[in-house]
Amino acid sequence: MIFPELDSATRTSLLARSRQEALESGGLVCEGGQAVGSVWMVRDGLLKDESGELLGEGRVVGALDCVRGAAHAVAVRASSETLLACWDRETFLEIIGGSAQIARAFFSAELGSERGSVRAGVDSLGGLAHHGHGDSIRQLVEEAKHGFRMADAALRGREPSALEGLHSVLDRLVVDLMAWDSTRMPEESRHTAVHFMVEELEPYLVRSPLVAALLRHTGPILGDPVVAEALGRPALDSGDELGNGLEAWVRARPGLEVLNHTNAALVERCVAEEREAPEIMVLASGMLHLGRRIAMRLAECTGLGDASITIVAEEEQRSAPLVGLGRGYNSGQEWSARDWSVAQSESPGADIGPFDVVLVPHLLEFLPARHIVRMLAGIRQALKPGGRVLVSTLSPGDDSAFLDAVLGWPTIRRSRPELMELFLAAQLAIVGEVECPEPAIVIEAMDLDSMSS
Repeated sequence: MIFPELDSATRTSLLARSRQEALESGGLVCEGGQAVGSVWMVRDGLLKDESGELLGEGRVVGALDCVRGAAHAVAVRASSETLLACWDRETFLEIIGGSAQIARAFFSAELGSERGSVRAGVDSLGGLAHHGHGDSIRQLVEEAKHGFRMADAALRGREPSALEGLHSVLDRLVVDLMAWDSTRMPEESRHTAVHFMVEELEPYLVRSPLVAALLRHTGPILGDPVVAEALGRPALDSGDELGNGLEAWVRARPGLEVLNHTNAALVERCVAEEREAPEIMVLASGMLHLGRRIAMRLAECTGLGDASITIVAEEEQRSAPLVGLGRGYNSGQEWSARDWSVAQSESPGADIGPFDVVLVPHLLEFLPARHIVRMLAGIRQALKPGGRVLVSTLSPGDDSAFLDAVLGWPTIRRSRPELMELFLAAQLAIVGEVECPEPAIVIEAMDLDSMSS
């Protein structure tokens, strides 16, 4: 997030006074030893200076040099496709001259690694003081372990409020993780701290079958068949009261609970199109199991008639043919599969289609903005006139830090205005939203040119 210490209106105002600059990987931001005439901030992508330091989203280059009228010490280049917000020196000095708070925000964003190093020095773990309380990640973990032990004893003793006590421990962990995650730190320190935390809490966490499956998964969490099976079945009574209580609490997390809602919403909206023998694409990329479940739901819908359903996924994710997935499906439906990965340069619909409806389940929260725009632009090319794109994703929520740090499910959560910008950049207009519980968002979009014709 850019300038987290500033309110939304101030951030918007600052960006409105900037110019946007897109760089290819290797593109030069500034030369070492040359006077700096601008200030740059990373909006998306990654910069790297000659010392090897990586600068990600929200980091600033050139603010202190502009104030001092000095040359930048080392050259800085784009380490990937990168989008920058840029302010010329005159505009920048005018901005910070009018607000000490904004000046501090710029300088903090430039000195992120040094500031992170100060916080990381709390203990040998690289734990960060979170939310101004002076507690390190070690203290956070020790408090959680103590809470688990107390809850376990209370549950074994069948104390009346034992389950509430366990849920209070977990709720506190979520709050602490949110505060900890809002601090800025070097990525290496963060990985060290997360590894320590999960390793220390694992004996308690794996007593939930679902959490055990989540902790063991590798790759995209929604594409893991073990995780998919665990999410798809109801909670089982394991005979372990702590495990049962933890399982119930985790399953109730909004980010997990809404997954079945979003799948159903995509299918229901697709059926509501009422097209005769529609041609449908399910874009699953590396999450074939998720795409397969949605396609099977589509196949069970009599309202689709003789639909043609194409699942587009990465080749290595396909371990079995997608034809004849089971009994009871409409005999007129055709099944096919194509290979596509978000890492490919060509569009997902470059040589297939056109389609009446394209479904994109939960891909957006795993992709940087530039990949999303490229993917959506490719989908637009694969649409029939008047065709629709149905996309499910997650909006920002209180549980995102917990799902990321504890369950190993990192997501990029975007607000509705942010999603609208991405769709417009791909020449798609959002024309509707399917009602779904928060933090789920299910969007319906169509080609801008198709709307005007």
